Amino acid sequence: MHNREEKIEVTLFAIALAVAILLRFLSLGSNALTDAEASQTLQAFHLANGNLVSVGGQPGYVALTTFLFYVFPASNFWARFWPALFGSLLVLVPLLYKPWIGKRPALLLAFVLALEPGLTAISRTAGSEMMVITCILAALGFFLRHKPILAGISAGLAILAGTPFWLGAATLALSLFLFKWVVKQDVFEPEKTAPKFWTPALISAGATLIAVGTLFGTNPLILSGLGSGLVDFFTAFVTKGGVSISIMLLGLLLTQVLIVPLAIFGIAAGPEEKNKLSILMIFWLLLLFVLTLLPAARQVVNWAWFVIPLSVLAVIGLEALLGKLQTDQWKLSLVEAAAVLALIVYSYLNLLSLVNNPSADSVMLRNQVLAVVLPVAMILVVTLLVGWGWSFVAARQGLVLGVVAILGFVTFGNTWKAAGLGPRPEAELWRSGAAPVGAQALVSSVEDISLYTHGLVDAIDVKLIGQTDPALQWALREFADLKTDSVIGSDDTTSVLVSDSDLSPSLNSIYRGQSIQWKSQIDYSQMDGFDWIKWFDMRDVPKTNLNLLLWARNDLFKGSSQN
Repeated sequence: MHNREEKIEVTLFAIALAVAILLRFLSLGSNALTDAEASQTLQAFHLANGNLVSVGGQPGYVALTTFLFYVFPASNFWARFWPALFGSLLVLVPLLYKPWIGKRPALLLAFVLALEPGLTAISRTAGSEMMVITCILAALGFFLRHKPILAGISAGLAILAGTPFWLGAATLALSLFLFKWVVKQDVFEPEKTAPKFWTPALISAGATLIAVGTLFGTNPLILSGLGSGLVDFFTAFVTKGGVSISIMLLGLLLTQVLIVPLAIFGIAAGPEEKNKLSILMIFWLLLLFVLTLLPAARQVVNWAWFVIPLSVLAVIGLEALLGKLQTDQWKLSLVEAAAVLALIVYSYLNLLSLVNNPSADSVMLRNQVLAVVLPVAMILVVTLLVGWGWSFVAARQGLVLGVVAILGFVTFGNTWKAAGLGPRPEAELWRSGAAPVGAQALVSSVEDISLYTHGLVDAIDVKLIGQTDPALQWALREFADLKTDSVIGSDDTTSVLVSDSDLSPSLNSIYRGQSIQWKSQIDYSQMDGFDWIKWFDMRDVPKTNLNLLLWARNDLFKGSSQN
């Protein structure tokens, strides 16, 4: 019996891991890198090509990605490989905490982490955010399990992650201190620790820092990024350009439609049951809530750390719900749940009709509003009737099951879209900066010109005029003769120029130009309540677009025989 339970547990964890891998690696390189992604990836690209560059605040990601670019051609897929891998491995981290949180909560947490929209989006974003989340939690787990070498390696990788390390490590450490100070207990009781635990742990952490941080001695300057990471963490509090607090909160609530209610229930249920873990998570959640909203450069993606204690509290809430279920009247509960599902879907479809086609006639508009409200009212009526006629316990269970089922379905849809697999990936909130929607069109156009004039797709010389966007430089990285300049010179004979749309028209005598939509970004200032509903449904939002001009010398098209 014991072996059978273990096999079932292993199978379920394997399924959770498979789901995580699918959501994180499917079409991983299909969307172009944003500026935030490309700024890190370009450092690895230049280092892999033997160029000296200044390493920024995420040296661990740069080092590991440089290694990949040594072995494989630089691409969007390999630029996002490590975040996707660490994001997948995060699903296995609950196994380390099983003695303290229990078998079923650990398994539930694995599935929550695998399907959570924000973590899925971050796992498909080039950078070290996912690396540090997985490694800090793994380091603590290995410490509790008395695995000094694995704890040291995980800690070393976490430190190398740079900028995101400081928020997670500082708030987690402070939360543990507050718990000890307030509750006068330890959250976890580590397995028996041998006297020589710290020596191998510190040696393995130091070896990881040096080996990975210098690429085994080949690029010692990568380690200089550790200082930049700390500086970047503090400058984010004063650097302007972030989204408003209202957008931050909407981005969290609209994507975490199931996790947030379950977490609230977990907060209510945890302390009542004297759950030490829930108290620690509440401390951590409050600290992260403040420190995520405080920086002036805040973005929705900065909720990354916040999602971890939120997910743990959601599992505590889900456990509490499962513990209250009564199976003796499950058939009646399922009938109630089916009715709730049908009425919610009917109300939602009527809401979409109202949003997309509001009637100009006041009577028709009133009927549209009633078509949205009445099904919701019917849910209450049906629940009361079932409870009055049969069982209030079955009615309450059916209501909860119906709501959880519909929110679970919506959450999976949010996860699929947050992964960039939806119809409008540029409209996702868990994306830092504007999306380069025109990257493929731009590169294809330049390759066509190069093929026509030189017989090779990457042989033509290209110059970026006044353009320093990392995403643009990354998109055109394969052109060996790529240069940048602030202005166009009077005697410039570069074959292809890329500029913004207000470049002097005097170029028309030498070059012919083509406008290309380069970037697209959500225009939050134009969004009202109906627009947010459209975003929630199909990511249909008002956007601001940035166009570039692609210029090619006129003489390139006089014939290819001379080339």
